[in-house]
Amino acid sequence: RAQPRIFALGAPDEVRNSMYVLSQFPTATRVRLPEFVQGAERAAHTVLQRLYSPEISETKEFLEQLATPDSLKALLYKPSAPLEGEQKAGNVVLEQLNVNSAVLSAVEYTSQTINETVEREWLAFRVQYDVTEHLLISPKGEEGIEDRRAVNTSFMWTFEADVTKPEELEWAIVAATPFKEESAVLKTKEAQNDNKETEE
Repeated sequence: RAQPRIFALGAPDEVRNSMYVLSQFPTATRVRLPEFVQGAERAAHTVLQRLYSPEISETKEFLEQLATPDSLKALLYKPSAPLEGEQKAGNVVLEQLNVNSAVLSAVEYTSQTINETVEREWLAFRVQYDVTEHLLISPKGEEGIEDRRAVNTSFMWTFEADVTKPEELEWAIVAATPFKEESAVLKTKEAQNDNKETEE
């Protein structure tokens, strides 16, 4: 597989360099950025597939293992997979997920020092996602027909881990922005109109 793009397009060299340098600060733990970004992509696949599962309680329990309470609220509010209490509002199946990009937009290093000795260290990576979800929407009951829809979704997750000991490395989603969704078809038509205006 080709190496993933690590940094957002247009990020100045000094910003990219700063993020890389900060990622190398931990004393004992080495985080390879390409591997981290690939892991962040896998996390998106796993979480989004879970959000469309009809097993609401199991989904919540699973996400509680990956995310802090604050970020969990944002993760569970998915406009195209809405909840009604403990039930799904409709029958929506995620048939395919394309991760168009998952790139680093910020890196933060923090440490706890006692008597000039670094006792604990943490790294946080903010990842900016752009994905396309291919959905199959079935009506409730016997009336109506199935509908297929493509949705472009963008969001940011911040992953943080205690990196003091490499053998205890475990990432958690500590912050999550709301999912921003728009129709992939509408976006394509808008792009076509823009192209026509440019050509004229």
